[in-house]
Amino acid sequence: MVNPLGSMLAHYGRALTQNLESAGMTTTVLSMDEPSVSGGSRLRWVASCYRLLFHTRLHCARHGGSVILVWPMLGYLDVVYVRMLFGGRGFVVLHDPDPLVRAVGYGRILKWLARRLNCLVVTHSDEATRVVARHGLQRIVCVPHPVLDQSPAKRPTELRSVYVLGQYKPDRDIELMECVARELPHEVSLRVAGRGWPEVAGWSVDNRFISEGELETILSGESTVVLVPYRRFFQSGIAMRALENLVPVVGPADSSLAAAFGSLGTLPSGREPQTWVRAIDRAFGTDDQTLRAQLGRQASASSSAWKSVLRSEGMCSHE
Repeated sequence: MVNPLGSMLAHYGRALTQNLESAGMTTTVLSMDEPSVSGGSRLRWVASCYRLLFHTRLHCARHGGSVILVWPMLGYLDVVYVRMLFGGRGFVVLHDPDPLVRAVGYGRILKWLARRLNCLVVTHSDEATRVVARHGLQRIVCVPHPVLDQSPAKRPTELRSVYVLGQYKPDRDIELMECVARELPHEVSLRVAGRGWPEVAGWSVDNRFISEGELETILSGESTVVLVPYRRFFQSGIAMRALENLVPVVGPADSSLAAAFGSLGTLPSGREPQTWVRAIDRAFGTDDQTLRAQLGRQASASSSAWKSVLRSEGMCSHE
């Protein structure tokens, strides 16, 4: 497994490693810190990542195995590069095939080349799969988002706090958040923690980068519900982190959240604030045992899906 975002995707890498090893696969993780952490230039980071992939190719030529690139530095350029290096034994996870922010590597020529080379792409949601299909690729595998199947502490029952976590992006539905704040009882604590957020009426906003340790503290002891107020998104790593800590999630029903949380009754349809308020109320009443069972199912689904994918590519046995 090659992780070019060694800091930002450290937890994702640990979860995926656990899910792969639960499926019986030995996993080696090679990672590099992104420029915002290492302090180096973006160009040097990209070049180093490509060298790492090349040396991984030499290792695989001698010892066998497949390679999963968990995040493409340059979009479809990486998809093409991995295909040329590893053939059918290389997998690129496209988290955001239609990036919500400006990104390099998603132009028409690279998409055309990826189609011509019959590149294989991995996604974590039906929404992402549909976008990649619109780009013309045929070999698309959708696997459940990995989760770390752990033994979290019991959630505090006396709190009634709703958190929105993560960096601000234009697709966050601030209007919906403000409407929800007006509808909820005053004793419910409404908090936002993440970089780049503007003021949101009715919410306490902590506009700064939230470290890994702070995120764990919020999820394990301060939040009783995590709200995902996106208008459009492919998958939510924050939602998976919430599930790992037995925190129920409220978000749109017509999204990738349905696979993990659809049976809990916490995913409202539409944008009517009252339906979101009712979903939050149901989330407050969700018990730990229900969430723990769902966590186990999500981890098992990820493990089984990867085993099936690698088996179909001839990378694991048919025992």
